[in-house]
Amino acid sequence: MKIAVLDSQAYLEHPVFRGKNIRVYNEVGDTWKNRSQEKETDLPHGTAVCGILANYTDERVEILNFNIFSPSLPELTRKTLSALQYVYDNVDCDILNLSMGLRVPSDPLKEICQKLDKKGVTIVSAFDNAGAISYPAAYDFVIGVDSSRRCTHADDFVYVENSPVNLRAKGGIQRVPWRDPLYVINQGSSFAAPYVTAYIANCYLDGVSKQEILPYLKSHAKYVYPSKVKVSHKPDLAKQIRRAAIFPFNKEMDSLINYRKRLPFELCAVYDTKYSGHIGLEAKGIFEKEPAFTVQNIDRCDFTGFDTLIIGHISEQEGRANQPIKSRILEKCLEHGIHVYSFDAECMKEFEPRFEAQGLLLQYPKLENMELKNKFGKLYLTKSPVLGVFGTTRKQGKFTVQLQLRYLFEDAGYTVGQLGTEPSSKLFGIDKVFAFGYNPIVSQDQFENLDYVNTLMHQIDEKNPDILLVGAQSGTIPQGYYNLGQILLEQYAFLLATKPDAVVLVVNVDDRSDYIRRTIMAVQSLVSCRVIALAMYPKTFQNGWGIANDHKTGVGEQQLLARKQELENLFHLPVVVTGNPSDGEKLLNACIDFFRG
Repeated sequence: MKIAVLDSQAYLEHPVFRGKNIRVYNEVGDTWKNRSQEKETDLPHGTAVCGILANYTDERVEILNFNIFSPSLPELTRKTLSALQYVYDNVDCDILNLSMGLRVPSDPLKEICQKLDKKGVTIVSAFDNAGAISYPAAYDFVIGVDSSRRCTHADDFVYVENSPVNLRAKGGIQRVPWRDPLYVINQGSSFAAPYVTAYIANCYLDGVSKQEILPYLKSHAKYVYPSKVKVSHKPDLAKQIRRAAIFPFNKEMDSLINYRKRLPFELCAVYDTKYSGHIGLEAKGIFEKEPAFTVQNIDRCDFTGFDTLIIGHISEQEGRANQPIKSRILEKCLEHGIHVYSFDAECMKEFEPRFEAQGLLLQYPKLENMELKNKFGKLYLTKSPVLGVFGTTRKQGKFTVQLQLRYLFEDAGYTVGQLGTEPSSKLFGIDKVFAFGYNPIVSQDQFENLDYVNTLMHQIDEKNPDILLVGAQSGTIPQGYYNLGQILLEQYAFLLATKPDAVVLVVNVDDRSDYIRRTIMAVQSLVSCRVIALAMYPKTFQNGWGIANDHKTGVGEQQLLARKQELENLFHLPVVVTGNPSDGEKLLNACIDFFRG
C-alpha cells in the first residue's frame, strides 16, 4: 500500500517516523528523486501530515513524501503539477493525499487529477483552511475533506450528501508532529485530510475497493448530513418559442422591443388592457425613429399568429381595474393552445397542472430549479473576468446596458457568460437568472441569496467564457435612511456574490454628483473593483421626484450633452448614453482597455 503525499518535506528524524516506511522526494532538474534536502526554513506542515499518516497506519503502508513547498504561489502551483505528473508517470500509488489546494479552478490541475483517478488512484484533498471552495478538493472525482467539531478522534468522520465536501474529520485543535518543538497545538482541514487518508488505507488493506469506499464511509460515518437537493427538470420554454406576443406594454418589456432582432424567436405583437391608456401607442426601440408595433387591445386578440404569450407584471393594473386580468388571459391561452412565459408567480400554482394536462408549457423564474448543496458557507471564486452593471436608482435601463454590452462583446468575437436579474433574461439566451427586481421570487435570507448567486456564477464560470456579465437591480446605496424600502440589502448581497472586477455604473441625468461619487466609492470599496465608465439614462421624471410619479420623459439633446461633459470632467471616466448605438465603441473600448491592463 503506497500513499503519495504532496506537501512540504517531512522531518525524518522525528520520533513519529521510527520504524515507519517513509521516503522523501525532491525536485532535481526536470524530475523527482528520492533525496532529502532539509533546510531550516522548511515549513513543518509536511511533518504534521505525514506524521498523522504514520501514526494511524502500520508497516504495510509506504509513505512517499513529495516536497512541493515554495513561498511563491506560482512556484508552488508549478511544483504541484510537476509532482502530480511524476506520480502519474512513475509511481504505482494507491492513495494521493493533498493537504493543500487552489481557490481558483485550474484546468491543468483538473486534467492531471482526472488522469490519476482513471489510473485507479484515490485522491484525498483538504479544503482551504480559510473557508473557501478549493481545488482539487471540490472536484467530483476527488474525496474533499473539511474539518468538523463533531470529530474528536482519529476515526471520527461525518459524511455529506450532495456536496463538494465529501467528508468532515478531525481538524480541530490538536497536538501534531512538528520540527522545533517536536509537537505543537494546531488545527485546520490540512490535518483532517490525513486522518481520512489513513482510514481509507486501512479499509483498502481490509479488502474494500475504490468503487466501494464512499458507500462504505457513509455507512460507517458518525453522522450523515442529508441532501438538500431541490431540482425541477422541465423543457426550457425559452428555447422552444417560434413567435411570441408580449403583454402588457410596460418598462419590463422595453428590452424585448429594443433588442427584438437579437431574440432567438420572432416578436410579432404588443398588447395591453383598455385600463392602461396605452392602446394605439407606437412601440419602438429607445433610439429608433420608426415604430415597430402599435399597442393592441388584449380583449380583441384572437390568439392566432403566435405560439407563446410573454406576460409581464400586471398586479397594479389589476388593482386599478379591480379585475382578475391575468387569470382571464391564462384561460384564453388554455383555450387556444398558447404557451405562457410569465415574469412572476401570480396564478402559476393554480394554472400549472392545467397547462401540463394539455401539453402546454407555463414557465416563470423560480428558485426551485436549483441544487442546494451543503457547502458549510464555502464560496466559489471566479476565474473568468467579471463585468458588472450597477445603478443609482430604479428605472434607468440597466438591463439595456447589459444587453448592449453582451452584443458588443459577441460581435467583437468574445464568448459571453451572463447572469441576469430580469425575468426576461432567459428569453435572450442568458445563462442563468436570479430575478430579484419587481415582485421578486427570492429568499428573504440574504445569506441564502448570496450563496445561491455565488453558485450560479460558478456554473457560468465553468463554461470558460471570455467575459462574465452581471447586472443588478435598482440603486446600490441608500439615498435616505427613513424607510426599510431604502435599505438595499439585496443589492449588497448581489454585489458581494458576483464580485465584479469592473463596473459600468448607470446614472440619471439629474442624479446629484455627490451621490454618484458616493456610489462609486461604495462599489469600489465593497468588492475591491473599479468603476470604469458611466452610462447616463436619457430620461427623467416629469416632476423631478420619482416617489410621486413613475412616468419618465426624454431629456433634450443639449441638456444631455452638457451633463455628459460635466460628468466626464468631474469623474475622469468615459460617459455614454444608455443604449445609444453611437456610443457602443466607446463603451466596449473602456471595458477592453481595463481588462487588458
